[in-house]
Amino acid sequence: FYEIVYIIDGSIRHSVNGMERMLHPGDMVFLNLTDCHCFYRTQDTVCRHRDIIIRPEFFESVCDFIGQDFKQAYESLIKGNFLAL
Repeated sequence: FYEIVYIIDGSIRHSVNGMERMLHPGDMVFLNLTDCHCFYRTQDTVCRHRDIIIRPEFFESVCDFIGQDFKQAYESLIKGNFLAL
C-alpha cells in the first residue's frame, strides 16, 4: 500500500528506511510501496495522526488519469528517498 501520514497534534519520531526525523503538527509524509517505517513514541509525549492507505491499483489509475508527466515526476521524486511535506 501507499500511505499518507498527517500529524494533527503533538510530535513523534518517525523512521523511514533508516532515516529518522521528528514530525510535528502539519507535517505530512507520503510512503511508497517499498518503504519500511516505524513510529517511536517517547514517554509523556502525545501524538495524534491520521493515516490514509491507498491501494496500488488505485494510485496507478490516478497517475494514469493525471498523465505520464505526473507519474514520471513522482517516480523521480521518491526514488530512494521518502517525501515529507
